[in-house]
Amino acid sequence: MKAAHRAGRPLSRWYFALLIAAALISLYAAGTPLWWGDFIPFVLPIWGMLIGYWLARLIAALKLTGPAAIRRRAARWAVPPLVFLALLTAVVWDGPRLARFALSESSLRAHAQTVAAGTQSEGCRRLGLYRTCWAVPIEGGAIVGIRDLDVPVNLGLVRSEGRGFAWLPGDRPPPAGNEDHAYFRFTSDWWAWHGWDSL
Repeated sequence: MKAAHRAGRPLSRWYFALLIAAALISLYAAGTPLWWGDFIPFVLPIWGMLIGYWLARLIAALKLTGPAAIRRRAARWAVPPLVFLALLTAVVWDGPRLARFALSESSLRAHAQTVAAGTQSEGCRRLGLYRTCWAVPIEGGAIVGIRDLDVPVNLGLVRSEGRGFAWLPGDRPPPAGNEDHAYFRFTSDWWAWHGWDSL
């Protein structure tokens, strides 16, 4: 009887705290220049556990107390899938990256212009909502390296820190001839950049 009562209760406060933390971490990871590299290996396992726990609790509640108990607390049971679907929609439409970039673009542009003009970029700094520790001039613009998710690099899980944005004004194409650099069109003067070797 006690087990049936426990299974029929809605999800606990700690579960909702974990759900909100996972959503915030996911939004942060999806705001990086090449979010799929950070989002998939580090965020999907968290969501897998949260969804698995929700399904297990839902099935147990249905078996022990029946659908009526679920219907009485439908709002609490519906929150996790609604949060997940909202997050999935935002990520598919690239909302976190576009929003974070829009809030940081003026700082990124000013720094890229300074670097492209030949000024050395030394030390780590915040550029809007991004953290950078290096930037280099390239033909026609500059690359600004983004160091948001340092954990994989510091643990030696990733060989390269080479992710960031390339600023190439005037609809200029990326420099050719370097197979270690990959550029992906992002917005007007900006490309998402990935380098296989640290600069």
